[in-house]
Amino acid sequence: MMTTYMPKIILEYIQKVQRAFIWVDQGTTRKLHVVGWKSMMLPKNNGGMAMCNVTTMNTACLMKMRWALKSCDYGLWGEVI
Repeated sequence: MMTTYMPKIILEYIQKVQRAFIWVDQGTTRKLHVVGWKSMMLPKNNGGMAMCNVTTMNTACLMKMRWALKSCDYGLWGEVI
């Protein structure tokens, strides 16, 4: 996730696993969820649980790595890549 673009299907699966963990979903019955997923992604000081959007996180990690390579602020790993 930090160095390669993740396909949309993989990111959706990761988010599905996150939701199942938070809401204890066994997949057999549907339950009423008191809190929406968008509310869970809000920062803690705004009443959320600061869950990351995996699509945004993947894009941010790729941009950070590209910026480090472009600005020559890298070490041995940059020379290897």
